[in-house]
Amino acid sequence: MYKKLFVILLAFIVAGCGAHKPADKNVEHREPVNYDGKRTMGIYLFASGNEPFWMIDMNSDDSAKVYILSNNYSAKFKTPEPVIDSVTKSINYNFGSGISLVLKKEKCTDNMSGEINDFTASFNIQEKIYKGCGKFLIATRNPLLSNSTLRLNDIWALRKISGKTIVPSDFKSGVPVLELHLNDGRFFGNTDCNTISGSLNVGDAYITFSDFTSTKKFCDGVFEPQYLQALKSVDSWTLDKMLLILKNKGAEVLVFQKVD
Repeated sequence: MYKKLFVILLAFIVAGCGAHKPADKNVEHREPVNYDGKRTMGIYLFASGNEPFWMIDMNSDDSAKVYILSNNYSAKFKTPEPVIDSVTKSINYNFGSGISLVLKKEKCTDNMSGEINDFTASFNIQEKIYKGCGKFLIATRNPLLSNSTLRLNDIWALRKISGKTIVPSDFKSGVPVLELHLNDGRFFGNTDCNTISGSLNVGDAYITFSDFTSTKKFCDGVFEPQYLQALKSVDSWTLDKMLLILKNKGAEVLVFQKVD
C-alpha cells in the first residue's frame, strides 16, 4: 500500500512540475515595444536585454527608470550628462555607486524579437553586467548623430522615382512631398491624391519607413502604388547638396529636393 501511495504521490509531483513549465517559458514573452507610446511619454532612449529581462527608459524630465525582472528590481535615477568617446563611438551614463549604462554604436540584434538596433548596451549594477541593445527614440537626443543626419529633419519634394524625373504638371494636387520629423520618429506626406503618414527610423546612413497610414481616395494611374512600394523598400540615404537620395541596397530609388 505504501509503495502504491508513493507512486501516486510521485505522479502528482511530476504532473505539477510539467504544469509549471509553460509558465516558465512565458516569463520572457513580451509584446512588441510601443515606441510611439514611449515617445508620447517623453522617453527618448530605450535599452533592454534578455535572460534575464531588464530595461531602462530615459525620459525628457532628466530621469532614468530601471527594471530588472530576475530580482524584481526597479529604481529611478537622475540622468547624468553623457560622456562621449568619439574614438570607440560609445556613450557612458554614470549614475554613481557603480551603476552605469554604456552604449556602443554598433548593430545589435535582440535575441528574442530579432529587432535590429543601433547600439549595443551594457548595464552595470551591483557588480553585475547586463547585456542588450539600445536605441534613441528621439533621434536628435543621440549625441553621436551627425550634422548631416540632422539635416533630414525638413520638408522634401519628389524629383525622381526609379531614375525618371517627374513632371510637376502631372500632379493636380501638387508634387508629392515628405516631411521628416526626427524628434517624433514620424513622417508625413502625400502621393498624387492621398495623404500618408507613418513611422520613421533614421540614423547615420540608414532610413526606413513603416506603419503606413493613408486616406482612401481613388487615384488614377499607377503612380501611387509604385511610389508607396518605393518608400517601403528604402533602407539608406545620402545627401548631395540640396538633394536627398533614398536607396535600396545601394541603388537609387527616390530623389527629393529640399523645400525652401
